[in-house]
Amino acid sequence: MDTTIRVNDETRQQLEELKIHPKESYNDVITRLIAAYIDDEPLSNGEIKGIEEALVDIKAGRIYALSEVREEISEGYDSRISNTAHGKSKKRSKKTPA
Repeated sequence: MDTTIRVNDETRQQLEELKIHPKESYNDVITRLIAAYIDDEPLSNGEIKGIEEALVDIKAGRIYALSEVREEISEGYDSRISNTAHGKSKKRSKKTPA
């Protein structure tokens, strides 16, 4: 069933500009816009809670600059290389079955 809707000239012009090709119908444009708007994978409550906790950390100044993280990772990597070269590498112990 088709329904007629009324849009002002400005809205019609915007729909016209959003067409992928000249013969695309306004219905197809609107359907595409709705599909882009609807989130197929909304955030879970746990993800939202994690984001909220991260925002609290940011506001409290508990953050690291990317350069600090790179330096820390690099230092850890360099020390493992150094320890391995000097025979100080830690060997992982195998767990014995219980």
